[in-house]
Amino acid sequence: PRCSNAAPTRFECTRGVRRRRSACVGRAGDPAGELLDPHLPGVVVPLARVALLAHVLGFVGIDNKGLAGIEKYYNDQLAVSEASGDPLELSIDLGLQHLLVDHVSQAKDEFRADAAGGMIYDMKEGEVLAYTSLPSFDPHHPGLASKEQRFNRLSLGTYEMGSTFKTFTAGMALDYGTVKMNGGYDASKPIRAGGFTISDTHPKKRWLSLSEIFA
Repeated sequence: PRCSNAAPTRFECTRGVRRRRSACVGRAGDPAGELLDPHLPGVVVPLARVALLAHVLGFVGIDNKGLAGIEKYYNDQLAVSEASGDPLELSIDLGLQHLLVDHVSQAKDEFRADAAGGMIYDMKEGEVLAYTSLPSFDPHHPGLASKEQRFNRLSLGTYEMGSTFKTFTAGMALDYGTVKMNGGYDASKPIRAGGFTISDTHPKKRWLSLSEIFA
């Protein structure tokens, strides 16, 4: 990482970071406070102990070529950056990243889940501000990680959308004006459509407000 005075909550990454540059992380307000293994090949990031950005940055092989994450996707650009001294700037906000990892980790423990993931996305700017997949790994030693730790739950996993479809259906209904926030629908009996019966797994058998349906 290298300092960026214009955006102290963000960081830039380059390969082969020297120890004399590591002090800039603290001056930039990075909550991590230190760099680990700064002489190892690949991107060196704060808080490697908790694998804060492992699934974002990915890792490199012994030939210093990217094998996963940002390292793989921008491999050619990072190779040029290393020679020119012009690092690749990411949109990740380290403050938000810390918060996201903490909350996702707590939720994973609370519900005794095998894995969890989360992302904070700026829709207006089209930027990913924070991103995590748990369990994670130490990007400096990917060979020591299990298959489950290296698996990126957000980008590689496939899941049934379930109730997340409510976000789209409610949004479309509001957008087209077929319902208002204080409106609702008759949920007293199943819906017949296209020869199929759509029923509720937990039927209330009454009129439901939009907020009740969404929740």
